[in-house]
Amino acid sequence: MKATGERFALVLPEDLEGALTLEDWFAVMGPWLSVVHVSKAVGLAGDPGQHGTPLRDTDIDLALQVCDCLTRVGFAGPVVLEIQEPNAGKAEGTTLTAEVLKRAIRLYAERVAA
Repeated sequence: MKATGERFALVLPEDLEGALTLEDWFAVMGPWLSVVHVSKAVGLAGDPGQHGTPLRDTDIDLALQVCDCLTRVGFAGPVVLEIQEPNAGKAEGTTLTAEVLKRAIRLYAERVAA
């Protein structure tokens, strides 16, 4: 991102272990966020089929946690989702992720209203 002058941070679960929670990271970095890029990376270094995998029902808790963190810091968007499709014409991963996020947003709204 140096070429465009943009700043970015890659946050991996192992970066948070023993030191910070995801909430702590957002509390510190929230005021500087301008774009959030979400990618479910199961592996790094371009492992085939391991980067940009779709969100599934098992990821709803993580989506709720991210919604909460973004709300706490007053983030107004945009959020970019990265999904690498084996068949872009079918967009199955994108559809799956959209459904999971819709459920997570509904659940989050219900929790906030309660």
